[in-house]
Amino acid sequence: MKLKYLFLSSLFFTTTFSFAQKYESQEQALDRIDEIMQGDKFVGVLPENGRWSYNGKEIYFSKKSYLEPLPTWYKQSISNGNPIGTPLKIAENDFNLNPKNYVFGDNASFENYNSTKTDKVVSVDGDLYLQDIQNGSSKRLTNTLENEQNPSFTRNDSAIVYQKGNDLFYFWLQGEQIGQTQQITSFVDSNKKGESYLNDAEKWLNRQQTDLLEIVRINKAEDSVKNAQPKPYRLTAIPLNGKYVSSVQISNDGRYVVYVLGEYSSKATEVPNYINELGYTENLPARAKVGTTTANFTLHVYDRYAKANDKVDLSSLPKMMENPAFYAEYGKDLKRSSPRNVWIHETKWSPNGEKGVMVVRADDSKSRWIVGMDWTSENEKLKLVDYQQDDAWIGGEGISGWHSETGTLGWKDNETVYFQSEKTGFSHLYTYNFKTKEKKQLTNGNFEVTDVWLSKDQSTFYVRANKENHHEYHLYKLGKKNDLEKITSQKGVYEDFVLSPDEKYWIARYSYSNKPWELVVFANKSNAPQREITNSITDKFKNYSWYPKDVTMVVDSSGKKIQAKLVDLPDSMTEGRKPYVWYEPKIITFKTPDGAEVPARLYEPDANVKNKAAVMFVHGAGYLQNVHYGWSAYFREYMFHNLLREQGYTVIDIDYRGSKGYGRDWRTAIYRHMGNKELVDYVAGADYLVKNHGIDKDRIGIYGGSYGGFMTMMAMFKEPKVFRSGAALRSVTDWAHYNHPYTANILNTPVEDSLAYVRSSPIYFAEGLEGDLLICHGMLDTNVQFQDVVRLSQRLIELRKENWELAVYPIEGHGFVYPTSWADEYKRIYQLFDRTIGKEKE
Repeated sequence: MKLKYLFLSSLFFTTTFSFAQKYESQEQALDRIDEIMQGDKFVGVLPENGRWSYNGKEIYFSKKSYLEPLPTWYKQSISNGNPIGTPLKIAENDFNLNPKNYVFGDNASFENYNSTKTDKVVSVDGDLYLQDIQNGSSKRLTNTLENEQNPSFTRNDSAIVYQKGNDLFYFWLQGEQIGQTQQITSFVDSNKKGESYLNDAEKWLNRQQTDLLEIVRINKAEDSVKNAQPKPYRLTAIPLNGKYVSSVQISNDGRYVVYVLGEYSSKATEVPNYINELGYTENLPARAKVGTTTANFTLHVYDRYAKANDKVDLSSLPKMMENPAFYAEYGKDLKRSSPRNVWIHETKWSPNGEKGVMVVRADDSKSRWIVGMDWTSENEKLKLVDYQQDDAWIGGEGISGWHSETGTLGWKDNETVYFQSEKTGFSHLYTYNFKTKEKKQLTNGNFEVTDVWLSKDQSTFYVRANKENHHEYHLYKLGKKNDLEKITSQKGVYEDFVLSPDEKYWIARYSYSNKPWELVVFANKSNAPQREITNSITDKFKNYSWYPKDVTMVVDSSGKKIQAKLVDLPDSMTEGRKPYVWYEPKIITFKTPDGAEVPARLYEPDANVKNKAAVMFVHGAGYLQNVHYGWSAYFREYMFHNLLREQGYTVIDIDYRGSKGYGRDWRTAIYRHMGNKELVDYVAGADYLVKNHGIDKDRIGIYGGSYGGFMTMMAMFKEPKVFRSGAALRSVTDWAHYNHPYTANILNTPVEDSLAYVRSSPIYFAEGLEGDLLICHGMLDTNVQFQDVVRLSQRLIELRKENWELAVYPIEGHGFVYPTSWADEYKRIYQLFDRTIGKEKE
């Protein structure tokens, strides 16, 4: 039975405890950490993978807890954009056994539509399914133990082309061969046979065998006779010559096979696993170290009609014969005698299959070429669509900083290709017309376009961008005059948009600073109101109060005076004095001595609990954005910051230079000197807190994980007078021991640019440690490996440093999984700050 409270205003101000006071002991605060580090068990399992059914009458989505091996799928009925009832859990057997639904499942990949968008082909667990979009019926095309992948419609939708192993196959949907499978390429590693592929020593032995042994001479003569006999039709073998083949594709008319041959080598590392079922130490395979990877790829075209195989010469592309600019610092020649090594991505074909376009990227990441292929042209089969040069490294939204990713690239029609470029300093959408050779910029401004979609009729672009400000992400429709019409309506962050089959509605994930992700639906029109499909957060998270002991005197329905928690009272009885649940950090900026305007999120404690100490958080990944109006990927840290705030700490987290969302110059500010500009930003942030928020300059701590751990070490080693204590989690201590794709982009390689590595790695500055340093690391970390902190530990021992400690987590990798590990780590962080900066000096 619900109690009826009568509010006694005469008693309120005399008997209510101040609900802005710090009431918790350290033991209570540690108990709080146990609660909030339960992860999605405490917050709720949030929705992912939203998608529409074939007819737009249902929405499918999944939820997966960190500790569950597989996701659980749900479906929500919907009518005219309105959810009907509540989401229903899909029984695992129903979902997996019905191909009509299965193609929406977690194992579906390589989706491709026909030209009229009426049929879809999907690869599911290595088998192909053809789905009729109009009625949802599905047909299984293959049922083999082999992996059929990369399916797409071809030959004017009369066939499906797919890849099995290295080779391409047709599955015919129309014509005389309907229902038949036809192999259309035969890649053969010719390096395994034939005298012409032997080295000198092998050739000498071959001649010796022939000269000495009659049987060898007889066998060679018989083979020669057999090979001279006429043979039935066979596919012409395409030689690999000891290389591996990738990006195998065929033109729509079936004539041209485009493929890439590559040479790639790297030396893998291993990570010991001490806790397993066997009781013996086993080694886990892990990535190579920077500089130990070599790669080069070449582009080839095979004409099936002429049986001609040609290597495409790319040496005439701009800057192909030049070395990177940093070579000059070492006195090296900037001119090359041979073309640069490149990565070549898959071909994107025009709707009619007559033209292709692909990304070619320099292995040193300084150049990106978008190359077009026009098979209808007699004189100019290769065309340079776009060229982007960056003396730091190519990257940015929709462009990709990784060798293996293409980024935004597609066809608007048979003549026009679209892509993204950072030409203006921000990532924007462009088109290029093959016929007119005209390049157009479609979006413009000091904001980033992150994703691009085209309507079914290919006439309308939709983009996701942070146009309103750097900290909100919305969906926009691109108008005929290249104006952007905002479709989403709520302040916050939207992502993972999917348009309904009739293009009348969108689904997306939406969140706010203190509101976790939910799946929402809204109309495809300007500033459309949204409706929530999911309600995923737990009651415990929703109703969590940081002041459970705050009480007031009230009168119940019988007239008896009783104590009641403020959190339990209706808003009308608290006159706005009811405590909040989760804090909304303020987004602010501050200026550095070199003029940079740095964005940050600020957690300000109430004045009567403020302890004049500050904690500075450093996000990981480097290229990541944490200062925004959405639910943070660092949600555990967000809740921990709430706890610190209630304990009186001022907390700030910064999108330092190198972070995502602010354009090219911000992204590349760390080139060849990581831990430099970012540290300038944090020192300036500390100065801002001292001057503007009454922080004691001797009571500032810093912490973070991965890149944040690296930055914590740089702060503690290089600015010991600014940072009293720090917690470095899963930290890179020496960039020469990190992976190749990420590190070589920013610091080049240790052999070529040793100076960049020395000035960017904490291990070289360890002698500067003065304050208290906590190091935490998972022993199964195959990303930033445990060896990193082992080497640093030895360095600190040799330097006779004593004010540091190392906490190891035997069953954790780079991203912790188990709540006990999270809780242990953050209790240590809390105790570090409580001990070193939490109390004023006596």
